[in-house]
Amino acid sequence: MKILFFSASFCSQCPAAKKAIKNLKLDTINFDADEHPEEFKTYGIRSIPSIVLLDNNGQEVKRLTSKVNQDTITEFLKGVDYDFSS
Repeated sequence: MKILFFSASFCSQCPAAKKAIKNLKLDTINFDADEHPEEFKTYGIRSIPSIVLLDNNGQEVKRLTSKVNQDTITEFLKGVDYDFSS
């Protein structure tokens, strides 16, 4: 599984989301709106911050948008069969 994190430099909520991801020690692939606009289009990202969870085939499993913090990320990842300690 892969965790994609979408953010932007102008986003007021993104720094807190980044900190929560760091605190949870999640291995993410990060996309900034200014640097990777094509990825935002590919995944239909319309709200930031956003987290998209992909399965091993690259298919979307779950999506979390807007209120991304440590509690919502923890709840979002419940029941997901993935070793997040790596």
